[in-house]
Amino acid sequence: MALLLTWNTLHAQDTLAFNSLQFALKIVENANREVFRSYWKPEKGLEGLIATPFYFGEMQVGVQLKSFSGRDDQYPDFISIYPFLGWGHQLSLPYKTRCYLGLRIGINQMLFGEIEGYGHSESEVAATLNATLSLPSFGGWTLMVSAGHETTFTYKRIHLLQFSAGLGYTITTPSWFKEFLK
Repeated sequence: MALLLTWNTLHAQDTLAFNSLQFALKIVENANREVFRSYWKPEKGLEGLIATPFYFGEMQVGVQLKSFSGRDDQYPDFISIYPFLGWGHQLSLPYKTRCYLGLRIGINQMLFGEIEGYGHSESEVAATLNATLSLPSFGGWTLMVSAGHETTFTYKRIHLLQFSAGLGYTITTPSWFKEFLK
């Protein structure tokens, strides 16, 4: 009986895989007060992503762009470009609200301004635990609010607590593209 239920669940998820594509754009704000902020002041950032149902859960691909200003002339301004792949699970809540809980992994590319003693760029592995509340509004549009804890694995770890808000738009995946993805 358990084997039959497992097979039915997996088969149902297989038919939903890549069924829709959600495009999202969000404003990102850093909220923590760790030692990193003694040297750099975070500015508002931008996040763009594409999400789709996967065989189990939801898959995401996206990028975050953030800039940081040096607190004094010793520390150069830099731009962070963080492309990521994510996986998580959607939970249904009342009033058609959905909660996504997931993990993102990518490479945080930090591009530094000109200053003696700093290389022009540095790339490090980064991971983010992410939670997003989504509320469908009208015609495929969704309001989204997220919180995430990002860790960049530099020699001294960089921990960023971030909040973001924005809009998502969902479409049905064209059949030719769905077949390509499968």
